[in-house]
Amino acid sequence: MVSKLDKETVDNEAAAAIYEKLESILDPTFLTKGTGTWTGGSISTSHPSHAMLISMKWAGKVFRTTDDVDPVMVFGEDGKWVWNEKLGHAQLREMAWNGKNTTAMIYDTYPIIDYFRKVNSDTMMGVMDTKLQREAGLYYFYLTRK
Repeated sequence: MVSKLDKETVDNEAAAAIYEKLESILDPTFLTKGTGTWTGGSISTSHPSHAMLISMKWAGKVFRTTDDVDPVMVFGEDGKWVWNEKLGHAQLREMAWNGKNTTAMIYDTYPIIDYFRKVNSDTMMGVMDTKLQREAGLYYFYLTRK
């Protein structure tokens, strides 16, 4: 359902409708289980973060513990995952989104919060809310357990 969203452009309303139907993630160990490494996929909407993440060669996220998250991993020149130092680290907390609690990732140094919902045991969908791009609306993406 979610994986084909990066191949065709969808509007924010369609992405939001899919997200709202998904199950909350109330246990953050769902994200940190195993290696805690998740491959990222950008959902193609008109949001500027879609093009930005493609240009920076976004690879995914690494969730080691609730207080130790690398929110933006990119592909280095050698093809290996590299932490994007500029975007820093993050932490996980339970927060409400549209009246429904779920696990959220809060960036340490930027006004950015990603809220996650479960697609299945190895896939989740996220919505990014940030003051930095308020006029662009929300950004939708998905993560697959690596």
